[in-house]
Amino acid sequence: MASLPGRSVLISSLLLALPASAQDGKLAANAKDPGWYGLSPSLAITDNSGVNFEPENYTNTLSAGFGLRWAMGKMVAQGSYLEPLTTSLSMDLVGELTGYGEEFRTDGANPGDPNDPNGFGTVPQYEPPSSECSQIMSEGASPPADCIPRDISGSSKRLNYSDLALGFGHGKLARIPTVDVDVSGNIRALFPTSLASRNNDVYLRTSYGLALSRSFLSNKLGVNYGLSFAKNFYRYETRTVASSDDPLDFNNLSVDTGTNEAEGVRPNTSYSFTNSLGMSYSFPRGLSATTSYGLTQSFTYDFSDGCTIELADGSLEDVCENTVQVGDPDEGRTLRVNQTFGLGVGWTAREWLSLSLGLNTSSPLRKNNTTDLNNPFWHGSRNGYTSVALGATVTMDKLYANAF
Repeated sequence: MASLPGRSVLISSLLLALPASAQDGKLAANAKDPGWYGLSPSLAITDNSGVNFEPENYTNTLSAGFGLRWAMGKMVAQGSYLEPLTTSLSMDLVGELTGYGEEFRTDGANPGDPNDPNGFGTVPQYEPPSSECSQIMSEGASPPADCIPRDISGSSKRLNYSDLALGFGHGKLARIPTVDVDVSGNIRALFPTSLASRNNDVYLRTSYGLALSRSFLSNKLGVNYGLSFAKNFYRYETRTVASSDDPLDFNNLSVDTGTNEAEGVRPNTSYSFTNSLGMSYSFPRGLSATTSYGLTQSFTYDFSDGCTIELADGSLEDVCENTVQVGDPDEGRTLRVNQTFGLGVGWTAREWLSLSLGLNTSSPLRKNNTTDLNNPFWHGSRNGYTSVALGATVTMDKLYANAF
């Protein structure tokens, strides 16, 4: 499964693609009945499936998204400019139904196993190639596809939990006269509760966004443009692994824990800019369709003042010389460009229940080591850029109001 920043960008773009009428309708509903002291909890269940169906490569995950929205402006500043102000908390729990993702693996799940003395049996393990394939690879020739090991063993899994997101949004910052374009804004902070963020020594991730939206055809058609800036705060400017004096026994193999000289040290992303375009259309009977495209330009920490850094073991590493990840050392920062595309349909089945089906593709703008552009819409190969998501969202306060 691709691990790109595009997924959160895509979700934001699809939300921004809602017509102004839909947004105003939600605000009006909240104004009429703001819920439990303005609080609106929600639960979103989503099944996310890969589109490559090879048995050793197919992935499928089930996630539960917990959200809590507070109509802050309506509760404390009703009738003022701050009335549309809202704040929200959200967090996801994700479980892997099919696949071999490392983020869902546990450690030490086979205690006492004589074939697994270090308890690493649940870490993805690539099975060794056949003797014929080994000979081909030992001769330096490019192995055929059948010789590329892709089977992984290990079955014990854990729930993967996301970072905790805190957001503030204002749906009516301004309206541009003559063209009737509405301006909205949001600020978001991600706190490092996930295992991945804590392993990467993340202190905080923040983002700041503005959106311009315009409605047509009696508010049925909505078009929007979004611009956002994200700033990350890490303990270290690079990702590295502290080396130990002795190799580790890893899946019965001797593994050196020193820095990987082939890839060098990968700088962390310092900040990024995202531009997105979205469009939506509201059909009768609660049906809607959305599409969006976003382009994210990410910049690593600056190495223009010197490419030599000190690793955890005290040794020095020239990251500009030993890795292509830094790019041109004269420029100081690496530029990474990713793109996201989304196409979805939704149905408001009940006031408290909505269903959705979406196609999501997150990929690098260009193919590896080339200047050729990637297809932004669909990838059915093993890279995992494209997935299909089927979701259901329940708004708890509305469910309670309808039930009682």
